[in-house]
Amino acid sequence: MTTDVSVEKPTLVLISGFLGQASDWQPLQRALSADVRCVIADISWPFSQQPTSNTAPPDFMTACDQLFDRLVLQHELPPRFAVLGYSMGGRIALGWAQRHSDRIDQLILESCHPGLTTEAERLERLTSDTLWAQRFAKEPLEEVLTDWYQQPVFGHLTPTQRQAVIAQRGSQDSIHLGQVLAHLSLAIQPHFWALPQIPTAYISGGKDAKFSGIGQALLARNAALRLYQCADSGHNVHQEASEQFLAHIRPLLTRKPQTS
Repeated sequence: MTTDVSVEKPTLVLISGFLGQASDWQPLQRALSADVRCVIADISWPFSQQPTSNTAPPDFMTACDQLFDRLVLQHELPPRFAVLGYSMGGRIALGWAQRHSDRIDQLILESCHPGLTTEAERLERLTSDTLWAQRFAKEPLEEVLTDWYQQPVFGHLTPTQRQAVIAQRGSQDSIHLGQVLAHLSLAIQPHFWALPQIPTAYISGGKDAKFSGIGQALLARNAALRLYQCADSGHNVHQEASEQFLAHIRPLLTRKPQTS
């Protein structure tokens, strides 16, 4: 049997949001490296490994399962580990928690929507996401990103900050982004308002009224949820308020793990 640092340190799987990149997590990964082994998940993988052009991309829960199985094997994940998911990545984390609650020791959700519960909400979101997916697939990426970051959830960004984010995201494959958005749309996902019996924390930014409200609504339905807010941050808390974010999550990760 081989020995691995993961035996001595708790493992944390990091799941980016839509448009997220592995480099987004590097500052957090470095800050935690002495105490926590971090593994970064690539949410685009199930949509970039199709065997033939005639094979339909997987649905949301199938994509979650494929990503989970691949990570477990590729990174030799321990029997129990923590998961941190941001935005769309948080919904993937919730999907994992539904399927694999025996493997997840700690669930941390950042600016994450647990899902839509009415047909009217789903139809409205599907219409919006379909239009965005088409734009990503057909239009110059910089133009689409310019409009994407004008959405209310990013309203706290200054023009300079907005341009910096657009430049950061501008090297990605826009056609592939459209495909991911089309098949991971919130409109076609199950909802996860009833949290599994896993220690769960929800973190939002004080400048992000929408997702701070969602955190409060989730707490109202799940009394054991731990709710944290970083006052000076917007939607992307781990980048905009990295020190405060780290102060919230470090105690959650370095406590003695639960046993199964």
